[in-house]
Amino acid sequence: MEQLISKPAGPDRELTEDERFKLNDAMCNLSEQERQCFVLHVAFRFSMRQIAEELDLTSLRKKSPTSKSCEA
Repeated sequence: MEQLISKPAGPDRELTEDERFKLNDAMCNLSEQERQCFVLHVAFRFSMRQIAEELDLTSLRKKSPTSKSCEA
């Protein structure tokens, strides 16, 4: 899988135009549920358990805390 962002963005660094394009393209290829999982996990720092509860995804509740998958 291609790395979309070379360095983490933050208060002292904005994404480049190319990085924004790649991120937008990647997000457009996700299903609505996958986008919700991504945003809740990355932007709001929800745990997998919290995401499962928020989106009522029973299969996520059964996965280990280290699981990175967000598919139901």
